[in-house]
Amino acid sequence: MLQAEPTQTPRVLTVAKKAADSVVMDKLKADETMAEDRALRQLQDLNCIIEPEYRNSKRLIKPMT
Repeated sequence: MLQAEPTQTPRVLTVAKKAADSVVMDKLKADETMAEDRALRQLQDLNCIIEPEYRNSKRLIKPMT
């Protein structure tokens, strides 16, 4: 299951805001490892996106009794 191909390729990659991320994206696009149409979305605090999703998952997996 982990080796299965994803059904849809991501259009936007969301990463933490670090200077190295944009440099790596440019190199990957230059090497044609990554498609040119991929966008990079850098967020100052990536935790703002991750935490709400985790809370919902935690609530569904382990409901209070």
